[in-house]
Amino acid sequence: MAFFKKDYSRFSWRTKKQDKTIQEQHAGLLKGTMHPPGCLMYINKGQDDEMEICCFKTSTIKIVFTYLVTVLTGGILRLIFHWIPHWYVFATCNKCSIGEAEKILIKEIFGGKHKIYHVKPLKVLTPESVQKLKDDDENLLNSHHVTVRENVPTLSVHFENGEFRELDKLLMFNCKKVTYIWDSRKHEFVKLRGLDQGVASDVLHKNKGLTGGEQFTRRLVYGSNKITVKELSIATLLFLEVLNPFYIFQIGSFILWFLDDYYYYAAAIITMSVFGISMTVRQTRKNQRKLKSTVHSSDVCTILRKTPKDLNGGGGDVTYQTESISTELLVPGDVLVIPSHGCIMHCDAILLTGNCILNESMLTGLRNTKNDPS
Repeated sequence: MAFFKKDYSRFSWRTKKQDKTIQEQHAGLLKGTMHPPGCLMYINKGQDDEMEICCFKTSTIKIVFTYLVTVLTGGILRLIFHWIPHWYVFATCNKCSIGEAEKILIKEIFGGKHKIYHVKPLKVLTPESVQKLKDDDENLLNSHHVTVRENVPTLSVHFENGEFRELDKLLMFNCKKVTYIWDSRKHEFVKLRGLDQGVASDVLHKNKGLTGGEQFTRRLVYGSNKITVKELSIATLLFLEVLNPFYIFQIGSFILWFLDDYYYYAAAIITMSVFGISMTVRQTRKNQRKLKSTVHSSDVCTILRKTPKDLNGGGGDVTYQTESISTELLVPGDVLVIPSHGCIMHCDAILLTGNCILNESMLTGLRNTKNDPS
């Protein structure tokens, strides 16, 4: 009995010490240190799309060694890394905490058996990087709409319940067309949310528009309001198709038959391979162009632009004025002005004031229009 009490007391002391350490780590996270206890985390915990992620940073020693082995193997090792990208991460990177991470390795498990790996770069946004983009890239910033005297604000990100937090540093990555951002309060990655979920109507009615700087920083976080379809060049498509494992096997078969003096077999293999590659590249290129022309849509819309006090001579109230911009520059929080002659809505929106008639025939296929005064 005495032994049991002694062991219990020892166990209790260790637990308190561990709890204190964990509390200190969490306190550091809330202060913005962004160093979780380990590099292994989960996203979408407890959901159907739950995935395991691990943080990595590049290692100079591993990179030099990997390139040396690649040269010695005649490029075969690099070809294997092209087929299995997460092996390249293991070969050239070390595991690290989120504060040092450069790449994110994501592991999906289906049915407890099948695994799929994704390697994604970790993007870091800071006010300094935003200011550099503002000075360097006029097209991205739409600088003729952003007043020169206006300072770029901190990064504004919506987390939940209509709350936009002002952040000095934002970590984010994209996976399967979904953007994930680092939540320093929960010390985990969460999905980047718009204003279509968990936002009360009174919060939406309080929004009167954004300044040029606010719109720009949100566009850096949320991206442009358009569907981007990559149109790869013929050379790129040809290169990717040739590196397919099947055609690598065909090349090996061609060399083997040719060395054994089976010239007809070798010629048949190379002819069929060239024909198959050509048809695949042609069809892929055609599909990309057709899809891009189908989904691409852009127009000019009118929004309410908020002008800060310091741009109004240092005093007075904030002013709002209408401004015409491209629909590709719209971000969550913009207030649209629907013209009297109507328009095509290029985004999801909620009607705040007035009445409108919505034609849903393009979406539903029905001929009747819907009168939506709400």
